[in-house]
Amino acid sequence: MTPRDETSRADGTALWRHRDFRRYLTAQAANVTGNSLSLMALPVLVVLHLDATTAEVAWLAFLGQLPTALLALHAGALADRHSKRRQMITGDLVSATALATVPVSAAQP
Repeated sequence: MTPRDETSRADGTALWRHRDFRRYLTAQAANVTGNSLSLMALPVLVVLHLDATTAEVAWLAFLGQLPTALLALHAGALADRHSKRRQMITGDLVSATALATVPVSAAQP
């Protein structure tokens, strides 16, 4: 093993020793998992509970992407002026709250 291999291996494992990195990685993993599940689960819930047609599910998917397409440029300019950490935490909490209303609404008779 060359000294360079030992250095790169030490650098790779040293990252796991940082508490902030582990917290960030855990939060990102939860975020990606939640986004993936909601991407798959919401259309299924719409079809099963609201008896949506294929066209309505397509419109739902289109309208779900519309805010990103229309507001991304302006939101990016505003985001540069504020704390990134606070924005990420706030965004994840708002997203979790919005997604938590789906099963609550589905449970209502």
